[in-house]
Order: sequence, then C-alpha cells, then structure tokens
Amino acid sequence: GHYFHQLRITTPTDPFVDTRLLSHCRRVLTLPLIALFMAVSGLDNLAAAFQIENEQQAVLTSITGAQFQSRIDSIVDQQFVGPELPAGLQLSDLMMIQLANPVDDKKPAITVTLAQGGQLNARSVSYQDESFSVATDFGTFTINAVAIRGCKYEQAGRSPVFQKTLQNPSTEQDQVVATTPNGQQTVAGLLESINDEKVQFNFRGESRTISISKVVGLVVADLQPNPAQGVVALVTMIDGSRIAGNITGLESGKLTIQIVGEQTLSVPWSAVSRISIRSERMVFLSDLDPVDEEQNALATLPFRWRRDRSVDGNPIRLQQFAPSQVRTYDKGLGTHAACRLEFANDQEFDRFAATVGIDAETGGNGDCDVSVWADGIQLWSAQISGRSEPVDVDVDIAGMKRVTLVVRNGAHLDLGDHVDWAEARFLKTK
Repeated sequence: GHYFHQLRITTPTDPFVDTRLLSHCRRVLTLPLIALFMAVSGLDNLAAAFQIENEQQAVLTSITGAQFQSRIDSIVDQQFVGPELPAGLQLSDLMMIQLANPVDDKKPAITVTLAQGGQLNARSVSYQDESFSVATDFGTFTINAVAIRGCKYEQAGRSPVFQKTLQNPSTEQDQVVATTPNGQQTVAGLLESINDEKVQFNFRGESRTISISKVVGLVVADLQPNPAQGVVALVTMIDGSRIAGNITGLESGKLTIQIVGEQTLSVPWSAVSRISIRSERMVFLSDLDPVDEEQNALATLPFRWRRDRSVDGNPIRLQQFAPSQVRTYDKGLGTHAACRLEFANDQEFDRFAATVGIDAETGGNGDCDVSVWADGIQLWSAQISGRSEPVDVDVDIAGMKRVTLVVRNGAHLDLGDHVDWAEARFLKTK
C-alpha cells in the first residue's frame, strides 16, 4: 500500500463483455505491480516463487514421436526437472523441445560462425587478446578465438569469396576478406584486434589497419578444437541464432551450452525458441548416405531426392486437415515417384519411424503407394494422396541390416507425387 494506493478492476454487467478478457486484463495490469512490489520489498522467496509460477510451457517430443507439455524448471546431469515430466527423463530421450517464443528473422549486422556448428547473429563484434566479444539481442559473450570459425559483415552482401575462404580455413593463419579496387581479396596473417571502426591485422610482420567499411569478413585459423561429444543439441534463439553443443545445465533461468573444449555459453531460457537434440539413440536418415538408390520418372521430368527439403527444394510441409494447418519439418527426405532409397542399419537400431505425406507444395495433387522394407521383407505400406492426412509409420527393424523406403506412382501417373518422409529416423528404444 505504501507503493501504490489502490488497484481496482470492476466487472461490468454488460452481458457482451467477455469475462475471459477481463481476467486477462487483471493479470496484465496486476502482475507488473506485484513484480514492482517484490523488487522494492526485497522478498526474494516470493519473487522466486512468482518467477517459477509464470515460466513458460514447453512442448517436448520424444524420439518415438510422443509429445507432452510441461514447464521445465531445471536440467541437471542431462536430466529434466518439471512438474509434469516423467521421472528420470533425459536429453537422449528427446528429439525436440519447442517453446512459445517465435523466431525473429531480421537480418543481423554481423554473422558469427561457431567452430563446431551454428551461428550467432550479432549487433557488434570486437576482438582483443585472442578473445571475441560478441553482442547479441540476448546478451554479450566473451568467446575464445578457438571456438569461432569466422565473422561475416552483412553490409558486404553475398560474397562467394568469403564463403570459399570460410569453407577452407587455414590451420596456421587468420584471413581477412576485404573490398579493394580490384574486387574482393583475401589476405592471410595474424588478427590483432577488431572494433567498430577498424580491423588491425599483421601481414608479413607488419601491422596494418583495414577500415571496417571495407571488410567483408574474417576467418579464424582452424585450431581443430575438441568437438562436443555424446548428446548434441542445436539451440535456436529468438533472434535466429543457432548454437550447437552439449547442454550442461539449466538453472536460475540460464541455459548453459558447452560449444567446444571448456568454452561454454550461458543464454537466457526466456530467449530460447527451440532445441533440436541428437544422440546415439537416434539418427535422421537425411544425415546418412543411402547405400543404394533408384529413381525413375514416368510422366514428369526427373526429380532427385533431397535432404531436409521437398523435391522442389522448399522446406518440408505437410497439410493437416483436422484441424486444418500446414506443419513444417526441419528434417526429412523429399522424394518423387518412382523412388527407392536403401539405408544400412549398421548401428543396431531397433525401430524406424517417420511421418509420410505428399508435400503441401502440390496444392492437394498427387497420389501414390509408399512402403517400408527390411532385408527384402515388407514391414509397412499405405496409399496416400495430396488430400489425405499424413500417416505415421513406426516399425520394428531389430536385427535387420538394410531398410528400404519405396515410393510408387498411383492412378494419376506420377503427377504431383512429391512424397515427404518427414523426420525419418532410426531409433534405439531398448
């Protein structure tokens, strides 16, 4: 009462007023005042309880495809703690954690590529004493040079020269790609410092200054740091940044990710959008090479199968009809009738699972027969069309050496037969 005199919201008698909206208004107006009261009163225990009570819900997807929703209070020793989570739930039990935070796809000023996968979308970058300071929308991080592969300044636009340099880093020297009167040039030497105005670079024993306005990007010498082992996660942040590494814990609203060696990043849990998880218990077929394949178009131009894309090169999208929505998948195989892809089960996986349907890009066209075979035995088959619900397949492949995915055209030749094997994966469930 000392900090605010009175908060009063009355409910009108008008029957057209939505009482749920009134309840929301009370919550919107009241919560900030309660938070202010706790802050100035120093009620730490009440503040902690308030924070936990209002943490966001997450949708967790297991490696078998089962989903459940719960608040995640902490992650300790790769085990989850939450009010509605199964006891002993581990990171290796999951393939995806989705939070309600949407991703903002705005263009960053600088893209920082991490040495072992992923990138940080940065507002500014500086370098001194073999460490980078990377400022993002969700925090500023000090990162050892060994954990960074390169930085690209978006002011320079698309640069094939930089991409080639980034893909082929030197193991001994840093490299700067700069704009010159003769086009973009790559200079190798030793990076000394970076700030918002210039790059200081030692070239052939002489320290030189390059204006930041002329810098396309820089590539750090590849010192081949120790990669993350075991359960590896790809954490997508709300600004579009993606961080690959081992999740070592979630505590006090901070998610800690070990990216290489001893280098870790602690990011706000409230800024995480989703987490994709990879472990030895699951492998996506789009990350494998088929041991045998066959494709034969009947009435259309040949379409080659694709990894994590439809055969038209778009994100994998399957139309759901109840309720009506289009779901997009990050992982999967895009195929076209007729197609046969054979994969080796050389790591003793015991199940194959996927969601199969005709991509939404066909506008409802297409009909075909799909089937799964293992060592010459048919395990599953279905007829699908562009106007039918996607179907889930989950079959036992224990002891099988080869698993084959087959697509055959239906009654309308192969017109529109853009078949997606969304989240096609081998599993170890036992």
